[in-house]
Amino acid sequence: MMLGSLTFAILLWGSIAIGVVGALWLIARRDADRNRRAVPMPPGAVIPEAVIAGAGARSAARAWRAGAMRFAPLAMFVAGGAAAGWLYMKKVEVVIVRDGAGGLVTERAVYLGDMRGTCDRVLPGTTGGWVIDESSQDVRVESVDYGIAIGFGSKPDPIPAGKCRQTGDIDYVGPDNPPPSEVEVDSDFKMAFRTWLTWGGERSRR
Repeated sequence: MMLGSLTFAILLWGSIAIGVVGALWLIARRDADRNRRAVPMPPGAVIPEAVIAGAGARSAARAWRAGAMRFAPLAMFVAGGAAAGWLYMKKVEVVIVRDGAGGLVTERAVYLGDMRGTCDRVLPGTTGGWVIDESSQDVRVESVDYGIAIGFGSKPDPIPAGKCRQTGDIDYVGPDNPPPSEVEVDSDFKMAFRTWLTWGGERSRR
C-alpha cells in the first residue's frame, strides 16, 4: 500500500497518541482505585427492598458500559502501541519520479509492505531508500563524499525509465537541489556522505 508522507505521519502519530492516552488513562484509574475507600453502613441500618420496572435490563446495560469503560484504556494502549510499531516496522521510504508539464516531478511517499519482489534490484542489508522511475526519462543517484574519501562518490548509479531500484536513503532530489559544498557532522569522525537523485547533464562538482 502506497501512502503519502503526510498521511503516513498522521497514521503513525495518531497511533502513538492513542497509545499514550490509553497509558495515561490506566495510570489515572490506578490512582483513583488506590484512593477509593469503602464507607460502612451505620450499625443496625436496614436496606429497604424496592422493585423497579425494567431494572434488570438497565442494570445489565450499566454493567456492560462499566466493563467496556474498564477495558477501554488497556485496549487503547495495546492497539495504539501495536499499530505504531507495525507502521514503523513496515514502512519503506520511496521517491517516485513522474513526467510533469514542465519536466520531471518527484514525490516522497511511504510504502507499507515488502518491495523486494516488485523491483529489479535489491541492496543486501539495506532497508530504505527506493526510487520508482515512472517517467519516460532515465534518472540517476549520485553519492558524494565529505571529509575523508570513503569511495562512495565515484560513479553515478543509473535508474532506467520505468524501473524501480533500491538505492539507500535519498538526501537531495532534483538538478536544482544538489548537495552542498560542506555539511556538519555530530561526531569527531570527520566523514560523511550524501545521496542525490537527479537527471539531465548536471553532475555534482564535488
